[in-house]
Amino acid sequence: EKSANINTLLSLVEDVICQQNRAGQGFCDESKKDGPIIVTLGAMDIQEKTRSPTPEKRICDQLKYSGYHRCLYMQLQHVEMELELLGPHKFQMPQSYTQAVCQVQHMKNLLEKQICSSASNSEG
Repeated sequence: EKSANINTLLSLVEDVICQQNRAGQGFCDESKKDGPIIVTLGAMDIQEKTRSPTPEKRICDQLKYSGYHRCLYMQLQHVEMELELLGPHKFQMPQSYTQAVCQVQHMKNLLEKQICSSASNSEG
């Protein structure tokens, strides 16, 4: 299978964001094995290497991860704009367009919460 469905790709990203949201931390999960997470949507590449931080880097990483959240949020805004430009008529199945829009909005909401919580944590 050469081309992946946009909904499949978005749900993969959604899963990662949901896991991070439940864990209450940035893009770092020590149970995950090291390796890059690469998501390609058109000309957009999001590449993030997961690794285990040392305790003294915790605060620094927290700020870094909130940066990743902001970056990912901006990428999602681009995806949302591209979807709006395409419109449902450009899709083979209009419901996959609707689903994609919902998925992007859901992920943006999750990221907003994460960005807000990491901002309040770094203030203390």
